[in-house]
Amino acid sequence: MTREGSSRGGLSGSAARVAEDPIGQRLQEISILTRQIERKLGELLEVNATDLAAMEQLMTHGPLTPGVLATRLGVTTAASTQIVDRLERAGHVSRERHDADRRRVLVVPAAASVQRAFAEASRGSPTRRPGRASPSSMRCCASPPGP
Repeated sequence: MTREGSSRGGLSGSAARVAEDPIGQRLQEISILTRQIERKLGELLEVNATDLAAMEQLMTHGPLTPGVLATRLGVTTAASTQIVDRLERAGHVSRERHDADRRRVLVVPAAASVQRAFAEASRGSPTRRPGRASPSSMRCCASPPGP
């Protein structure tokens, strides 16, 4: 019997198990919704998927050095520099000297871009008012980390 002729409507073994498993179905829905949110955020911020991944790192962890950002994204430092250049040209980040060690440069997410991203991500959330990022979610990006 071919795949198309299987008793599960043409689904392969693993796909059929997911279709029959309520937890698997929910995880699949979460995965689909996550991709939709990422696509929407990328469109909103006018960035590609790699640049969005960099913005997500900066929004989650606050200001990072280009080297740390490269490590977290799994790219070379040269690629990280190009990513930061694009984000800086788009107004989403700035480069700032570290307060304690002036030799270090931090990539700092722009508050307006963070606000727009959180507003879009929270749109329709039953626990949040659309268009408003919570103060605690913004705190990570308010200032460069201390020494």
